[in-house]
Amino acid sequence: PAVDEAKIAADAEASKTEGNQHLAAGRFHDAVNSYTKAIQLAPKNAVYFCNRAAAYTSMGELVKAVSDCEESIKINPEYPKAYSRLGLAQLNQKNYPAAVEAYEKALALEPANASYKAALEKAKSSNQQASTPAGG
Repeated sequence: PAVDEAKIAADAEASKTEGNQHLAAGRFHDAVNSYTKAIQLAPKNAVYFCNRAAAYTSMGELVKAVSDCEESIKINPEYPKAYSRLGLAQLNQKNYPAAVEAYEKALALEPANASYKAALEKAKSSNQQASTPAGG
């Protein structure tokens, strides 16, 4: 039987929507499972990886979050939210230079985004505090 591309795409979107509902409700494991299902159906969709990264970040699974953000960026290098979520995961790992770099890329793609600007400032100030010797 011929593969029904439209049905696969619709099923993937339904899984993503389910994942978004789980994420909003704080059910992060369920969100990861839903996004994973979407990714299995549509492995070239940058949004699904990026959304799963958000769930991983909320769970403190930062290495997995970074990996999903990087995959999302590989699929769509022009997707600012992937850089923003990468920045957050890096910030939470106290990897401040990488966080600054990710937020700068997000902002370059979406210069009017106020939350990216605020996040970049936070990453920069964290980076400066981290690189200042204690007591100095």
